[in-house]
Amino acid sequence: MPPTNNTILVADSEYTSHVTQDKYTQRAFKPECSRELVFVYDKNYRQALGLVPAGHRMSVLDEIAALFHAASSLSAEGKNPREVLNDPLFDYHARYPYLWMHSHVALRAPKGSKNFDKRRETDSQGRIYYLGDYVVGDKIIAEGVPIPQGDGRVVVELNRPLRIAAVVSDGNEPQHTTHWHFDPSLQEVAVRLYGRCSDMRDWCLHLSADIRRSYSGSSASFRLFRGLLEEVPLPTVEYFVKDP
Repeated sequence: MPPTNNTILVADSEYTSHVTQDKYTQRAFKPECSRELVFVYDKNYRQALGLVPAGHRMSVLDEIAALFHAASSLSAEGKNPREVLNDPLFDYHARYPYLWMHSHVALRAPKGSKNFDKRRETDSQGRIYYLGDYVVGDKIIAEGVPIPQGDGRVVVELNRPLRIAAVVSDGNEPQHTTHWHFDPSLQEVAVRLYGRCSDMRDWCLHLSADIRRSYSGSSASFRLFRGLLEEVPLPTVEYFVKDP
């Protein structure tokens, strides 16, 4: 297994959904992880868990939190946020665009539903959101989370505590770093990470929630993190209660 000698920052963050007004919060922590990905050919999420060494875990999308925090810092300095993709942490995603990475995160249709289609909201801009549960491991962390349509659209706003897309665009966003994919026809989808590019200058990260956790592909991998999943400071949610 690769060494977990790379420290990244998951910064303090808050996000209030413009769709539901629910407020999400994440407190800061600094996980230690590998730069290299661990190849797990033809292993689905459950099978890959059996390969994680004792005292370690997979990603809870820590990398996405670190990426967007660093990109915001670059923007504040007047620099191109795409420079963050040069971080060695994302080197495997650039060099092996066919590889995709398991994570502990999944999205689940509301209880009693076979898919996400029946619970939808539309914001003031006409953008469609599906409501579902945010799951880490086997634990539901937040219910009724707005999930934007995703067919490779650009992520222009991230729900930073949850590390998933909050607002996407199909327009021209030349300084974007990440795309979003989501399949609402499934009952539960794994959230995975991979890189894709037309050439090495224009590659991007892709957050993809469009396969079942039971899917096992020949290009599967995971990133190794030190510490147990139960020790990770997970996001919390404060649900908005409408006046009667």
